[in-house]
Amino acid sequence: MMKSFHNEAGLTLIETLIALTIFSVGMLGLSSLTTIVLYGNTLSQKITMATILAHEKIEAVHDISYDQLESQEEKVTTDNRSRYIRETEVRDNTPRQGMKTVSISVYWTQTNSTKNHVSLKTIVIDDR
Repeated sequence: MMKSFHNEAGLTLIETLIALTIFSVGMLGLSSLTTIVLYGNTLSQKITMATILAHEKIEAVHDISYDQLESQEEKVTTDNRSRYIRETEVRDNTPRQGMKTVSISVYWTQTNSTKNHVSLKTIVIDDR
């Protein structure tokens, strides 16, 4: 039998360095994924808040008398200091005589200057 005189102590150091390199590359990939996920979460929060603001205005529209419905624009700041512009557009006699179509649009600008909006519509009937 022949004895092997190879020293295997250096081999574990090389294996460790290769494993560390693979781990580092994987972590870099995850860090970019984290940024994408955070942006998606922020956008989802803004869409949800804009939808809530539009829905609140639609509820308020149904409490106003038919003759007093009018178009308007207002600036809204939420508890977390996000700023929105809520626009109410009232169209008379649409889709028929004695009806008004009310469109509520809520606009905001993302931190990367992207403009977004959410729009909801309702029809109000003159029930006098």
